[in-house]
Amino acid sequence: MLFVGGVREVRLSIVGDEEFNTSHISRKLGGGHFKIERPDGTGEEWLVGERMHSPSPEARREVGEAVSRDKIKVSVAVPLKPRKANVEAGDTGTAVGQFWSYFPLQDRTSATAFFNAPWSVNDDRTTLLRNQYNREILSTVAEIFVEVVVRLSTAEDPALHFDYLPARGKEATYFGDEVLCALVPPLAVNEAIIPDGNGKLVRPPELRPLDPGCEWKISEAAHQDG
Repeated sequence: MLFVGGVREVRLSIVGDEEFNTSHISRKLGGGHFKIERPDGTGEEWLVGERMHSPSPEARREVGEAVSRDKIKVSVAVPLKPRKANVEAGDTGTAVGQFWSYFPLQDRTSATAFFNAPWSVNDDRTTLLRNQYNREILSTVAEIFVEVVVRLSTAEDPALHFDYLPARGKEATYFGDEVLCALVPPLAVNEAIIPDGNGKLVRPPELRPLDPGCEWKISEAAHQDG
């Protein structure tokens, strides 16, 4: 429902000895802020960003006419309150990021968000293929992610969005996670993403040490160990 703008309500009914009825409603709260609401009024809130992506001619030739289009819609949904997985209940949670192609794929990412696109996938439609077509989409969704995630910052917790950023990539298991871990940090450097002493988000070059006379001397070894 987060990725299909024309669907606002989904109803599920199971007929039999143990009948079951439920529904979920997508409510627009403004500015890309959505709530997926359960029948009892509870639900989860998300920040959603989307963009039309144009694959390069090379990428389109790579995947063929069955997948290729001039423009495709790609989306990123960030949970306001990530939910931990409950393995016993079969709930994958929302704290660990996922790749979707309107349905969840098996691929995961250390970035806390859902990344939806008409990906180039394997024959089982379960995982992303390592190709240029997907790399280009990943570049676009990485940009959207950086734009959306900073909106999580609040006066009470101006650095809240740091918890959503991907890991360093050394432990990446999936192709998509590997690429996102490489793309997001360089993009973030050029955005107002770090809170200053007043809690205002600024670009990294705008930060100044509290002691103007302080000279920062960080060894190359420290960079490598960090």
